[in-house]
Amino acid sequence: MEIEIQQFLSGLDQLFAIGQAEKAGAYLEEWFEKAEHMGDVNGMFTILNEMMGYYRSVEKEDRALFSASKCVQLIGQCGLQNHSAVGTMYLNIATTLCHFKRVEEAIAFYTRARENFKTYGANDATMASLYNNMAFAYVQKKEYSLAEDCYQQALTLLEQVEDNYSDKAVTYANMIDLYEIMGEKEKAVCCVKQIEIELDIPESKQNGKYASACMKCANILYAYGFICEASKLEERGKGVYERA
Repeated sequence: MEIEIQQFLSGLDQLFAIGQAEKAGAYLEEWFEKAEHMGDVNGMFTILNEMMGYYRSVEKEDRALFSASKCVQLIGQCGLQNHSAVGTMYLNIATTLCHFKRVEEAIAFYTRARENFKTYGANDATMASLYNNMAFAYVQKKEYSLAEDCYQQALTLLEQVEDNYSDKAVTYANMIDLYEIMGEKEKAVCCVKQIEIELDIPESKQNGKYASACMKCANILYAYGFICEASKLEERGKGVYERA
């Protein structure tokens, strides 16, 4: 027997839509127990992935790590280590571990995800996301050269994705953080210029993702003293939200 996945997902979306996100934890736990009781492996994986994301967002470390651990356990029990779909699960597990400072473990799962994606294929945007996340983990581990390599890999992949200026801009912003830590001021300034280039697009192409990128980049630029550039991006992002 299997749970009704669409019913589960619709109910979860509804909780957020009506401003009752605080009830999502109990909702997720209830549905997981149901899927587990029915022996619905696909349902359990779906719910566990949602649980990891939710518990990261509300900073409930014990439940987030339980969800990640349970996902790893299920992968092993079902012999899915080499399955084509497991790369995305490894990526989510790694992101959860990294969020809660389990950096060594996170890098191991990012590496597993990368090997899975290379073996079974993944689109450029997914691979770029993986490398961006790996870079952040290496920054936490103070392995800055490896972090820089990962960011460069991400940018190379994003060049292949049409109209992906927002993700490229955010990647450059993350690199500013890296270069400031490394004391590479000139490289940081180059990244600021690249952000301005990536986000200098016609108003007709500006959307919610673009606005979010403007605000994320602005926050990092403010943090490192690029006040004028940050102010312009913040104003542009707010303008998109106001027009929506």
